[in-house]
Amino acid sequence: MHKHHEQADSHFQTLEQRAMLAADLIVSSVTATSSFVHFFGERSVKSTVVVENIGDAKSTGTMTLDLFLSRDDALGTGDYQIASRVLPKILNASGRRVERFDELIPHDLAGIRQGSVLTPGDYRLIARITATEGATDSVTTNNTAVAAGLVPVQYDFGQVGQSTELTLRTNLPGFQFVEIVLKGPGTGRLIPNGNNAPTLELTGTTSRTDLRILTPNQFVSSTFAGITINGSIRKIYAPRTDISGNISISGSLGSMLIRDVVGSTWTIGSGQSPAVISLGIVQNSSLSSGQSIRSISAQSWTTTDSGRDAIIAPWIGTLSIAGAFTPDLNLSGDGTSRVVLTKADITGAVSGQWDIIGGIKSLRAGSVASTFAANVTGSIASFGVLGNMGGFVAAASFGAFSVRGNMTNAALLAGADLGSDVNLGGTGTAADTFGAGSIGSITISGSVTGSLFAAGLDPVDGNLITADDRFVDTRSRIGSIRINRDATGTTFAAPVMPKLAYINKRAVDTGFDPRFKLHFP
Repeated sequence: MHKHHEQADSHFQTLEQRAMLAADLIVSSVTATSSFVHFFGERSVKSTVVVENIGDAKSTGTMTLDLFLSRDDALGTGDYQIASRVLPKILNASGRRVERFDELIPHDLAGIRQGSVLTPGDYRLIARITATEGATDSVTTNNTAVAAGLVPVQYDFGQVGQSTELTLRTNLPGFQFVEIVLKGPGTGRLIPNGNNAPTLELTGTTSRTDLRILTPNQFVSSTFAGITINGSIRKIYAPRTDISGNISISGSLGSMLIRDVVGSTWTIGSGQSPAVISLGIVQNSSLSSGQSIRSISAQSWTTTDSGRDAIIAPWIGTLSIAGAFTPDLNLSGDGTSRVVLTKADITGAVSGQWDIIGGIKSLRAGSVASTFAANVTGSIASFGVLGNMGGFVAAASFGAFSVRGNMTNAALLAGADLGSDVNLGGTGTAADTFGAGSIGSITISGSVTGSLFAAGLDPVDGNLITADDRFVDTRSRIGSIRINRDATGTTFAAPVMPKLAYINKRAVDTGFDPRFKLHFP
């Protein structure tokens, strides 16, 4: 009996030493080839992956084959997964499977897919086979393989390589999804800036190039830290895009529609056809254009910091601002047109300094601040203020002038050219000149306090309404005068005025009222 048990123990020990059969999954080869998918207008990477079971038992569980983009040859936590595929559950011993992939190369600067960001650069393609959910794999250190060659990841668009229209679809920091399309000549590139807004740079564009920046719907917007266009551009259409930096267009601009612009120094080159610019809220931004502008529209254009902003252009057809407008306005003229600002329609308050070489056909403002100053070398045909008015305006002549509110410490000087400094005094380009002028009509719905209306007046010593003042031309005139309320501390000066002015609902004889200066001693 004892001898029988010893034989049994010897038998079991022999079984424990016998080798167990096991599956061993590997990626035996992987290839990577970049290509262009015309249907989507994007780049893709084509890959052939061979998975083998080099073990001596079949694998009978779920197997997952994943593809990653890596900046090196080793798979790490920061690598970007671009594909994942579940393979059939059974792979016999010495069996093999060939899997083919054609994946669009993603563009993700927000880490939406897996928390990691896909920055521009050259990547290696790594394939990994993983046994999951009951599958067996005796060795896991041989589960990855690296494809030869590099997979380029670039945030470019337009005419790239053999593509005539490469579209860029990407997530920006802040989980903003955009689609960028460049039609016509030229190439564009998005330049990331870490977790901050990226910039856009376009090269080789012409007056036949269109740029579109689109978001999925009205609730999704995008922000760029600037746009540089090395060339001309026919159209920029980005209705839900904000620019928080500089805009530079070395050539001409056809039209631009973007949302808000903040902290921008904006330059446009020259062009024969005037540009059309449509904006949202503009803050702390200046525009300098060698090209004339058919129209500028914005919700508002204001300065909230200590800087001094300006719009500089040869001429503007229509300036339409739904809110306040505080930058300087400098229009140099094009040498052919007497009118350099056809229509300015500003619903909010106007301030700043305007230096206009030419005339204005129509100027309407919600109100005019006491800090406002304007020098217009031509005529202002129509000037209307919906609220109160301060500041001073000099022009060759005024047509109809009206204020629906009150006028306080303001001045209208017809026939005066105050030069580039928009102020009395100065030398060189800032020197003052005085000539004949006229004010067609004055209509004030409220009161007038501490103000001056003058036509053809030369202050001589630089001080207005003093004994040495003189009229340059005896034909200078002020037409009708109607002020619904009182006019105190106010002077009307012109050699020709109506016999009667209507102030505070009463007729006033201008020849005897000291507020009216028909001549100086």
